[in-house]
Amino acid sequence: MMKHGTKKRSLFRLKWILAGLAALVVLLGVSLAREMLRSRQIDREIDQLKSESEFLRAKNFEIANLTASLDDEEFLEREARTKLGLKKAGEDVIVLKKDGASSGIRRVVGVDAETAEDWTTAKRWWMYFADRSRYDDYALRHGYR
Repeated sequence: MMKHGTKKRSLFRLKWILAGLAALVVLLGVSLAREMLRSRQIDREIDQLKSESEFLRAKNFEIANLTASLDDEEFLEREARTKLGLKKAGEDVIVLKKDGASSGIRRVVGVDAETAEDWTTAKRWWMYFADRSRYDDYALRHGYR
C-alpha cells in the first residue's frame, strides 16, 4: 500500500505534468496559427507578384514591338509623313479637308518648303482675322493645323 504522502506527491506531479502539457499544446497552437497567417500572407504576395510579372511581360512585349517597328523604314516614313508633314523631294502633297458647313471636300496642294511664302507672326495674325481662307490655306501648308 501507498502512503498518504506519496499519493499526494504523485497527484501533485501529475497536475504539473498535465499543466505543462496543456501549456505546450497552447504554445504549439499559437505557433501553428502564426505560421498559417504567414503562409497566407506569402501566398497573397506571390499572387500580387505574378500579376505584376504578367503586366510587365505585356509591357515588355509592347515595347519590343514598338522598337521593332521603329527599325522598319516604311513605318518611319509613314510616321514622318502623317505626323510631321514631311515629303520627298519633288513630291506634291494633297491635303483633303472636309468642311463642316458645306460638307464638301476642299483640296489644297502642298508647296515645297523652299518656295513657300513665309509670313511673319504679325502677318499671320492679320490674315487670321482679315482673310481667314488665305490663312487657312497657309496654315495647312505649314502644319499649323
